[in-house]
Parts: sequence; structure tokens; C-alpha cells
Amino acid sequence: MFDTLRLWADWFWRFFQDTFGARPDPDLKAWIEFAAALISVASFAKLLHWFFVTRKRDDARDETLKDVQRQLQESQRQQDATARIVDRLIRQAGATPPDAMQQQALTQAVADVEARAAQGDARMQRVTELLAAGETDDALDLLEQDAEEEAKKRDIAAQTAAARFRYVGTLARLSDPRRARVALAKAVELDPDNAEGQVAYGHAMLRAGSLPAAANAFEKVLSLSNKGIDPHDEFWARIGLGNVFVAEGNLTDALKAFGDSRTVAERLANADPGNAGWQRDLSVSYDNIGDVLVAQGNLNDALKAYRDSLAIAERLANAAPGNAQWQRDLSVSYGHIGDVLVAQGNLTDALKTFRDSLTITERLADADPGNAGWQRDLSVSYDHIGDVLVAQGNLTDALRTFRDSLTITERLADADPDNAGWQRDLSVSYDHIGDVLVAQGNLTDALRTFRDSLAIAERLSNADPDNARGLVDLAVSYGKLGGVHRAMNDNEAALRLLKTGRGIIAPLAERTGHPQWRGFLQTFDNDIAAIESAGAPNEKVKEET
Repeated sequence: MFDTLRLWADWFWRFFQDTFGARPDPDLKAWIEFAAALISVASFAKLLHWFFVTRKRDDARDETLKDVQRQLQESQRQQDATARIVDRLIRQAGATPPDAMQQQALTQAVADVEARAAQGDARMQRVTELLAAGETDDALDLLEQDAEEEAKKRDIAAQTAAARFRYVGTLARLSDPRRARVALAKAVELDPDNAEGQVAYGHAMLRAGSLPAAANAFEKVLSLSNKGIDPHDEFWARIGLGNVFVAEGNLTDALKAFGDSRTVAERLANADPGNAGWQRDLSVSYDNIGDVLVAQGNLNDALKAYRDSLAIAERLANAAPGNAQWQRDLSVSYGHIGDVLVAQGNLTDALKTFRDSLTITERLADADPGNAGWQRDLSVSYDHIGDVLVAQGNLTDALRTFRDSLTITERLADADPDNAGWQRDLSVSYDHIGDVLVAQGNLTDALRTFRDSLAIAERLSNADPDNARGLVDLAVSYGKLGGVHRAMNDNEAALRLLKTGRGIIAPLAERTGHPQWRGFLQTFDNDIAAIESAGAPNEKVKEET
């Protein structure tokens, strides 16, 4: 460095001498060179300082970026692990795929369990392993043990225990509804002011047909609304209360409840137009309003409500064509519109609409053949088309379509014989086929088919005797069998079967006032009266039931 400074100094003094024609004073020259050297050394030192400080700062920034990237990768890994467990739980389910509320709760429950596992909780680590392996029952056993231990503690532990019972209820909802109800009941007992818990419990009791308990839970949530509860909880409480009113035959209050849910969803959707979840919730409100309008006989307004829902479903599906849930919602919307068209007598357009729905379900099922939910949707699409073909009088094609649906439900039920949802679907498929066989006059095969349905309904009812819906299914099976025996002139067997079915449905209808169940009861009474008024039972045909 000093040699370089010397060269620059020599060049400068030659320039000075050539320019001014004189040599510089030796002392001045010495001082100037000394000052230049100091300045050069100081500048070089400052440059070195800047270089090393900047490099250190850049290294620190690079390390920070790497830390952020590692955290993002770990977060994504955890989300992927959660999604795989949730997907496995849904695939194991034999019921209708969970709605938005249930899927969100399921995802949160799994994520919370994984978070505790990541913090070193050995029991939750084991639960996570079991869930990932598909051993749901064993995982639920450990979660229940964990919740029970927490419940034995005092004070603030009650809320913690309630949260853990909600985990059990949420995870068991798909595979073991009875276990879910018990866990959720414990959760609301321990923490009655928790809106999320009341919503989950209310919907569990609603699915079981326990309307008073469901209504109390939803009304409790709405009573907490002045405490600033999550809008999601208010939304789903109003949806649940509307469904209770529908089950009770109170369509006026049901329409108001669903209208209130739409108001909540509209407010939130307008405040955050880019939030697909709120758009979907708004679509759900339109669907529920359409259901009530159909029940009221207001088909034109129902069709408008369903088309408002369809517009949202189409927008979401078009914005994210790879999102299977949005595609399924679109298929469901077509199904609702098809139902109204059938009710209006427009069978041609109804059949086209149901086939549009079938196209979507076929695409989803083909893309993911191992997804039991998509397979079930496919069987439901076949059922819709079969119903239209029956209405058109095309019994041959209807029977073939219902048997296509049966093929799917049998495969699902055989793969998971302990799954109550698949078993019920199998029973319903037998009923569809039996109804067509009766219409064709093939009473012998119809009788055998309805007996297969009854055997399933009895098994499910015995396994879950508190489930009112299961009891209704059982009563209807007895009624269908009784109808075939009556058509075969075996009035003794018909009377016995019809009275058995009436004995099941009567206390349910009288206790709940459910309009559909009261309608079933009236049908039983009419059929029994008709046989009894005809005189003594005909002994001509004896069929063992």
C-alpha cells in the first residue's frame, strides 16, 4: 500500500513542478505527504470496517432468512401431517362428508393434539401416531383417559378438561356418533359458557334426533352472543336452530332462523369478499332457506334461493378448479335444483341437472378412487337419477341405476363392515331397489330385498338405541315389508309387521311432534285400519318374516 502511495506522490510533485515551474519546499512536501498517508490509512481502515460490518450484517440477514424458511417448511410439514390425518378420518367415515363447520373443528382438534405432542406430551405423541396409522378407536381411548384425568382436577382445569372432551367428540363424530355425544355432553357440563362446545353438542344431538337437547344448546349459544362470541359459532347455532324448527314442522321460525344466519354470513362476506369460507357459508344459508321454501310449497322462491347458492358455488369452483370441496359443493347445488325441478314436474330438465351433478361426482371419484366420500357422492347421484327415471315410468333403467348405486354401497360396506354410515346407505339402497320391484309387480324379490334392509336397520338400532333416526329407519323397514305382505294377500303377516313398525314410530312422533314422523304414524294407522276393516286376516299365504 505504501509503495502505491509513494508512486502517487512522485507523480503529483512532477505535475506540481511542471505546472508551476518550481520545486516545492522540502518541509511542506514532507508534511503534505505525511498528511496524505494518514488520510489514506484512515480511509483504508474505514473501508475495511465497512466491509466487515456489512458482511456480518448480510450474514446475519441470510441466517434470519434461512430461519424463516426453516420455520415455514416446518409449518408446512405440520399442516401437511394434519391434513393427512384429517383426510384419513374423513375417508374412514361412513356418513355424509363433514360440512365446513365440522371439517374446521376436526382440523383444529388434530392440530391441537399435534401441538401438545410437539411440546413433549408423550400421550399425545402416541395419539398422533395412532391417528396417522388409522387406529382411531385406540386414539380416542387415550384422549378420553386424558380428559377424564383433567376433569378430576379443580378450578380452571374444568375448561381444559372440556376442551379435551371436545377433541374426543370431534374426532369420534365420523366413526362413532354415540361416543361423540357422550364426550360432547361432558364438555358442555364442564364448560357451559363455551359457545364452540355448545354448537358441537347441539349438532350431535340434532343428528341423533334429540331435538329438545339440540335446541337448548343452540339457544345457549345465542344467549352468549352479547359476550362477543365468534361469528362462526353464532352462524352455526342459527343454522342448527333452523334445522330443529324444520324437524318440528315449525317452518315459519325455521325460515327466520335461516334468514338470520344469512344476515350473519352476508355481513362477514361483505366485510371480507375474498374470504371463500364466508362465501361458502352464505351459500349454505341459501340452501337451507331453499329447503324450507320447498317444504312450504313455494317452489319458485326455493328455486331462486338454490340458484343464488349455485352462483356462489360456481364462482368458487371456477376460481379454484383444483379444489375438490368447491367442486363437490357445485355438484350438491345441482342436486338441490334438480329436486325442485322434479317437484315442479319438469322431469326432463331435472334429469339433465342431475346428470350435470353426476359428471362432477364421477370426475372426483375417478381422480381419487380411494376416497370413500367421493364414492358415496357417486352413489347418491345415481339415486337421484333413478328417482327421476321412476317418475318418468322408466322402471327398467331406474332399476339398473339403483343397482349401480348398490354396487358402490356394497363395496364400501364390505370394506368397513363396522361403519354404521355405510351400513345405513346399504339399507337405503335396498329400499330403492325394493320400491322399483314392487312397482314392477315382482313381489317375491321385493320381499327379499326389504328383508335385507330390515336386517341392517335392526342391527344399527340395537347398536345405538338412543338414535331416533335409526328407530325411524327401523319403523319404515317394517312398514315396507308389511306393504309387500299386504300386496301378496298375507294380511296376518302384514298386520303384525305394521303394528310392530307403529309401536316404534308412535312414541317418537308423539314426543317430538316431528311432522314427517307423524306422517309415518298416520300412514301406519291408515294401513292397519284398512286391513282390520277388511275382516279376518287371510291365511292363504304364510311368509316368515
